[in-house]
This record gives sequence, structure tokens and C-alpha cells, in this order.
Amino acid sequence: MEEIIAELEEGTHGFAFSSGMAAISTAFLLLSAGDHIIISEDVYGGTFRMVTTVLTRFKIEHTFVDMTDLESIEAAVKPNTRAIYIETPSNPLLKVTDISAVCD
Repeated sequence: MEEIIAELEEGTHGFAFSSGMAAISTAFLLLSAGDHIIISEDVYGGTFRMVTTVLTRFKIEHTFVDMTDLESIEAAVKPNTRAIYIETPSNPLLKVTDISAVCD
């Protein structure tokens, strides 16, 4: 399955997890103390708690923004920003983020 995911996404590797939170937790493990992450303001409750409690405890900064507002995203970028975390459609408000625009 992981090989098929990689092929479908034209990537070199694909990963499968037992739950969404397992995948999110693994992605957040790429961050280190002093790093900053920009996050959708309306994320899943488990993600919100992980960011505001666990990441904060490990000295990882975060900024919640409206991912439909590109100017807000740009304004939130800091020299130590290492990731932008997007849930689209968002949970629970079902906002859709233009991923291509955010990447530009």
C-alpha cells in the first residue's frame, strides 16, 4: 500500500498509519525545540491539544491562522518557521485551503 501511495503521489516513499493522530504525531516529531509551525486555526481537537500542550512543552512555537487568508499565512512566517500544517477541508468548519497557493 505504501508503494502505491508513493506512486500515486509521484513521490519516492509513502507511509501508512493506524490513525490520523499517529500520522500527525509522526510529522510533528520532525520539529525541534526553537522551531515554529503555522497551523490552521480550526484543526481537529486532538491536534489542537497536541500543539498547545505537547509541542509547547517541547519549546516548539506555533501560530494559528486562517488558512484561507494568504496574507495571514505570510504574516505569520518567522525565521524559525519550519512547517505549515494544513487540514483541508478543515475540522470542524470544513474550510478548504488552496494548497498550491499556500506553497507559492
